[in-house]
Parts: sequence; C-alpha cells; structure tokens
Amino acid sequence: MSTLESNDVIACPQCSAPLPTKARYCWLCGVPQGPSQATVPVEAAAVVEPRAAYQFGISTMLLMMTMLAVLMGVFALSPGVGLAITFLATPPLIRTCIVAAKRKTRGQRMSPLAKLGIFGSTLGIVIVVVAASIGAFFAVCLTFFATS
Repeated sequence: MSTLESNDVIACPQCSAPLPTKARYCWLCGVPQGPSQATVPVEAAAVVEPRAAYQFGISTMLLMMTMLAVLMGVFALSPGVGLAITFLATPPLIRTCIVAAKRKTRGQRMSPLAKLGIFGSTLGIVIVVVAASIGAFFAVCLTFFATS
C-alpha cells in the first residue's frame, strides 16, 4: 500500500493547477516546483485566479455562435441594418464581458438576468449617446447652412 504522503496533491503557486507533491514542473504553466517554491494545498486554493475569469462554458459559446449566425443572416438580408446592430451591440457586449470577468475573479458569480441587465443598460446608454450625437450633428449643420 502507498502512504498518504505519496498521494498528496498541492496547487501550483502560479496557476493553481493540482500537482503531485513530487512534481518538478507544473504541467499547466511550466513553472518549476520545488522546496523553494511556496506550494499551497489544493483545499486552500479556492480563490478564482484572474486567468480563469476569462474562460467560459459551452453554453456561452453556443449562445455566442447563435448570435453570430443571426447577425450574419441579418447582414445577408440587409447589410445596413446588420452594421447598425453590430455598431450598437459591440460596446455593451464588451462591457458585459469585462464586468462578468471582474466579478468572477472576486468569486461572485453573475446570473444571466444580471448579465442581461448590464447589457441592456449599456445598450440604452449607447443609443442615447448615438441619438445625441446625431442631433448635435444636425443642429450644427442646420445653423451653418442657415447662416450662409
């Protein structure tokens, strides 16, 4: 029988990957392991590391692929509408991803409803900014052409 010592698992101090206690290198990040390295038991490595925040599940990938397919269909039917949707939806999508990643690194999971709320509020702000920009453009053009 093997002793409990040979079956102990530690976490890499760099990437938190589970490693055997006698590992010389981390199998994930390649950082050398040894007695000089401060290793943490796996149970203590419950905090989410920053790189893990930018990983996503299969459901997120399928949702993004579906949205991309719908957007490509809109582009095929009406390129102008597809361009407008892309222009309006890109900033909210980026902000939602950043907020979700930051919360995930702090260990706070976001519900799909919270993600939808962030996306919707950011989309509203983008629409207001675009409408104000268009209004300002026409106001400047109207005053310029009215005076000449």
